[in-house]
Amino acid sequence: MIVILLLNTCFLFNKIAVTLYLLYNQVGLAFLTGVGFTLILIPINKFVATKIGELSTKMMSSKDERVKLVAEVLRGIRAIKFHVWEEHFIHKINLIRDKELKYLRGRKYLDAICVYFWATTPVLISILTFTTYVLMGNKLTAATVFTSMALLNMLIAPLNAFPWVLNGLMESWVSLKRIQRLMKVPYKFCHG
Repeated sequence: MIVILLLNTCFLFNKIAVTLYLLYNQVGLAFLTGVGFTLILIPINKFVATKIGELSTKMMSSKDERVKLVAEVLRGIRAIKFHVWEEHFIHKINLIRDKELKYLRGRKYLDAICVYFWATTPVLISILTFTTYVLMGNKLTAATVFTSMALLNMLIAPLNAFPWVLNGLMESWVSLKRIQRLMKVPYKFCHG
């Protein structure tokens, strides 16, 4: 796992470096505005992804709670019917379901924000880069536009993936240290 993450990290840096160099050859320093905007979006994407993870965890916890209660109701259905407790249990299940739906709703809103960022980022980066290029006194040609757009699109995915690769490396490092600690524990024989 660590080897794969290290290879991905090296590949990521190489792809970013080559793409930035080619972009610099196309539009000069104007590419820095687009790259700067992309760098600003990285922590935003990370924050949104973290919130999605938190909401997913809470939603699954609520779902487990609801399924457990429904299973209990089904096991004791005769007693529930005999004591006319249906409304009470329906109310309890619906409360848990409402909580589950609240987390799902929040998650879906954040998913929509992610989709919005993914859809608009290439356009905004292109606009920023080309506006800066023109404001620097350069003439915009079709060749420059199409080549630069292709390069900018190549740059977006690695820059957005960068925080995930770093997180993966950190998690792998922590896991490796835990395994090393475990391997250093002396073996003890049990004498019965």
